[in-house]
Amino acid sequence: MAAFLTNEAITRRNTDLFAGSCFDQNCLRGCFYELRLGAELYIAPDRITRRLSEDQPVTAIAPGQFAHLMTYEEVTIPKDLVAFISIRMGYKTQGLVNISGFH
Repeated sequence: MAAFLTNEAITRRNTDLFAGSCFDQNCLRGCFYELRLGAELYIAPDRITRRLSEDQPVTAIAPGQFAHLMTYEEVTIPKDLVAFISIRMGYKTQGLVNISGFH
C-alpha cells in the first residue's frame, strides 16, 4: 500500500533524497517538501537563459512561452518511492502550468 512520507521520514531519508547539503528542514510542509527556486531559468522558444537574483525577479513570461525553472535542490527518487512534483495553487491560478507529473 502506498503512503505519503511524513516529515520525520523525509528528514530521516534526506541523504537518499537530496544531493549534497541542500536539504533544509524549514522546507518541510506537512507531508511534502517545498523545493526552492534555483539560480537560473531558461525561456523557450526564445532560447533565453537568465540568472536569477532578488533585484531581478521573474514576474511574467509572454503567452505561449515556456520557462524551464531550475530548483535549488537536486532530488533523487529511490526505487522504493514515487514522487509527485507540482506548483503551489497560488501560482496555478495566475496561469502557470506544471508539466513534470509523476517521477
